[in-house]
Amino acid sequence: MKSTRFSTHSKSACTPAEGDELSNMMRWLTLMLVAVSTVLLATPARANDNDIRLLGLGRPESNAVSDAAVQRYRALSAELALAMTPKATQPAETLGPSGFEYGFVLGVNNIHEEEEYWTGVDGVPIFEAAAAGDSAPGALVVPTLHIRKGLPMSIDVGVSAAYLMSSRMFMVGAEAKVALHESYLDGVPAVALRVAVNRLLGAQELDIFNTEFDLIVSEAFGIGGVLQLTPYVGFGPMFSQVSSEVIDETPFAVVDSVDQRGGASGSLYAFPTLEWSDNRLWRLFAGARIVAASVHVSYTLDLGIVPYDFVERSVVASHSFKIGLDV
Repeated sequence: MKSTRFSTHSKSACTPAEGDELSNMMRWLTLMLVAVSTVLLATPARANDNDIRLLGLGRPESNAVSDAAVQRYRALSAELALAMTPKATQPAETLGPSGFEYGFVLGVNNIHEEEEYWTGVDGVPIFEAAAAGDSAPGALVVPTLHIRKGLPMSIDVGVSAAYLMSSRMFMVGAEAKVALHESYLDGVPAVALRVAVNRLLGAQELDIFNTEFDLIVSEAFGIGGVLQLTPYVGFGPMFSQVSSEVIDETPFAVVDSVDQRGGASGSLYAFPTLEWSDNRLWRLFAGARIVAASVHVSYTLDLGIVPYDFVERSVVASHSFKIGLDV
């Protein structure tokens, strides 16, 4: 028999005092995100072990999708986007108009480290710390700061900042979630829609901008009147726009070292821009959250799907461990 469920927040209307509190909280959201971004941007301008260089993908002969270097570029940017994007480590239920959550997530994101788009070609490794021909790390560790605020009408908004360990790269984002059904009927799971936008910063040669849409379903169970267990599942697309900065292959493969022009005879080139409409990824995730008083912990398994015909293994797994505080 299912245990009695209990709520961790109130759905009452927002009073004037709560409106002032909401305004203050939103200012804190903005200030904290700016502070995190400032600290990350202040990292010394030097290469770190997990910084990447697109030179290791090889020079494309054309912008066609069939070009081998372009295919490596698409595969690498897709797996990097899936790894860096803050995960939806939350059930469908919202925080309520007076709810506020601080969360810290440690993400372990698998990649296909033995593939050429991670090891590099032509003797040039992708990662700064790797030597030519070395394997890339088997996983990218990404700690994330996540802050959410509950609003009236079963809406949550939040901001996040994710950092790739041993690199200068991080991703900042914002999200909104609206609960379509929030456990008002016993035995009927909560259902919510979530949308998020995220931007990769700190990569010298790569720019990624993601838009996500998720459908989340969850069901809360009371345990002994003290704990709350909430399993959740979600699924949705992630549209990723990717662009490349100008790359200089000097002095690796330039016939005329004086010629710095673009084109076939020069040392400067760039990969084509991947538009949202042509670069859709998919994410399936499942997890569980345990709440005790105002503290909660959760685990989420996230499966990213890269639907490219030229990719042999299209599924990339991520593991997220979260600890949060509701205030």
